[in-house]
Amino acid sequence: MSTPVDHEPWGDRPWHHSPSTLIASCRVWTVSLQPLGRSSPIQDAARRPGCYGLDGTYGQLVAFVRGCDAGNEWGLLIGFPEWLAQRVHCEANLDWSRLVLLAAGARHGIDDPDTQCTATLVESLGQFLDCRKGPHGARTIIESYLRRSQPARRQQEEG
Repeated sequence: MSTPVDHEPWGDRPWHHSPSTLIASCRVWTVSLQPLGRSSPIQDAARRPGCYGLDGTYGQLVAFVRGCDAGNEWGLLIGFPEWLAQRVHCEANLDWSRLVLLAAGARHGIDDPDTQCTATLVESLGQFLDCRKGPHGARTIIESYLRRSQPARRQQEEG
């Protein structure tokens, strides 16, 4: 049995978890910043939702991804709406979860939309994180989106 830590390094409250538990929980968030590989918690949550307390629906996976984003100080998905908007040929003013539905071709009456949308989300996140590699990856994605959308905006304003 591991020895509990007496104090958190950033406060005076007692800490009830062992150092290994703290390290293991931090790894989940650190790994999620990496391109989706075999060890990605997002991919694993889609494959085995019950292990993460999820019910396997698209909405639950979206909530899990939002939690990963929050755990990474809202930095995990920077540029994701713009990247998705370019793929589905629309504006990035929709929430990314709706853009994934558009990318999946989700409409009323499709068979098992959760499976299709979940697969599209995991695949899209993997492709996005691959595109966003490097120190200026998010900036490049957003600039590309803005270059593509500016001529369309000018035409709308003139017309």
